[in-house]
This record gives sequence, C-alpha cells and structure tokens, in this order.
Amino acid sequence: MITSKAILKEYLEADRVALGIKNIFPAILIKDVLKFEISLRYYEYYVNRGGITEVIMAFD
Repeated sequence: MITSKAILKEYLEADRVALGIKNIFPAILIKDVLKFEISLRYYEYYVNRGGITEVIMAFD
C-alpha cells in the first residue's frame, strides 16, 4: 500500500528495475507499460492518502 512519497518512489524504482530500464527519461517516451505503471502508482498513492483527493480521483 502506497501511503507516502517515499514509498511511492520505492515502488517506481522497483518497477523501473523490473522492466530492465536503466534511464527513465527516454524510456517514458518509448515504453507504454512504464507510463501505465507510473500512472497506476500515482493513482494508488492519491487514493490511499484519503481525503478530498480520494473523492476526486474515484470519479475518473
């Protein structure tokens, strides 16, 4: 469960390593899977934080 920015960064780094990507910037332009995983991780972070962001993100 992603509840803080530190944990979010850990998850994003683990995803990058799992995909075998050394440099994240050019990879974002190429890898659709990485784009999806980054979006998913940020969504999970905002939903787990709770509050008004959870309500706004739930309607997307």
